[in-house]
Amino acid sequence: MPMTQEGLTRPLIVPHGELKKGTEWSILKDAGLL
Repeated sequence: MPMTQEGLTRPLIVPHGELKKGTEWSILKDAGLL
């Protein structure tokens, strides 16, 4: 799954409780955004 801007911003604008713990979560953690 390519790291697109949409893929990175979408999980950031949704409520924290709805954040998917999956590929996007891992990408965000690896990017140091969490």
